[in-house]
Amino acid sequence: MSDKFDIYREGKRIHSDVSDDWIISTFESRNLLRTDECCEAGKETTSFKTLEKAFPLSRAGLSKTVTIVILGIICLATATVIGMYFIAFNHNLSSDQSIWGAFGDYLGGTLNPILSFAAFGALLYTIKLQCDELNETRNEIRLSRIAHQNSELTLAKQLDNATKTRRAENFIEVAKLLQEAKLRESRKKIYEYPETFDQPIRFKTIAEGYEELVGEVLQSWDVVGMMVKQGYVEKDDVFMGWGKPIEKSWKLTRRYIDDFRAEHDNYKAYEQFEWLAKQEGLYRLK
Repeated sequence: MSDKFDIYREGKRIHSDVSDDWIISTFESRNLLRTDECCEAGKETTSFKTLEKAFPLSRAGLSKTVTIVILGIICLATATVIGMYFIAFNHNLSSDQSIWGAFGDYLGGTLNPILSFAAFGALLYTIKLQCDELNETRNEIRLSRIAHQNSELTLAKQLDNATKTRRAENFIEVAKLLQEAKLRESRKKIYEYPETFDQPIRFKTIAEGYEELVGEVLQSWDVVGMMVKQGYVEKDDVFMGWGKPIEKSWKLTRRYIDDFRAEHDNYKAYEQFEWLAKQEGLYRLK
């Protein structure tokens, strides 16, 4: 469920229970909130200056008016109280201290409640301003969060597209490698090895001239296995295109690899090809 909050304009609430979806749709319609297409085009991101143009949050005019009204009420009340005193008692300025004392008591008794009420009203208005500022701060934080989430989604899509592009380029390189005429000819000769008839080739009994061909084929599959294992190329793409050659190459050379490792005391030789062949076998079982 979307978050709900109020939007204020010049100190007055103009939208109640506004949802995030409404904010997004409204700002996008005014070109204030960046969409995916805008992000791809590299347009300017959302700033609170642009949002303020759509929803001005200034309260200066209202504050000035309220201040003038309060001062006017105080002045009017003071003038009214003093005027009523002179009208009721028809006094001119006196030099009698007792009269001035009575006049002071009169002013204190009548103006103090009025001024206290005005001070209380000003206090309430100050609290309201603070509450409005808190609401605005909350709204700005949420708008910032929306913009940040939008930016994160865009960056994630761009990264995903870049990854797909990189993998496609790597796949093309793998295809070029495996489709080289010399390598294809080497694989063909291994498949047609005269003494095996679909039996594994052995390192110690390999026919003259075939050792180099086997080495070329194994090195090519080892490179492809490394690229697939590191995530540079999608496994499914490789197995869909060259599953059968991988299976057949491994079947014919697995004994040769064991002999080669034992002869050279290197049990990690062609381990990427071995991993690739096992993954291809699991792929066929799906």
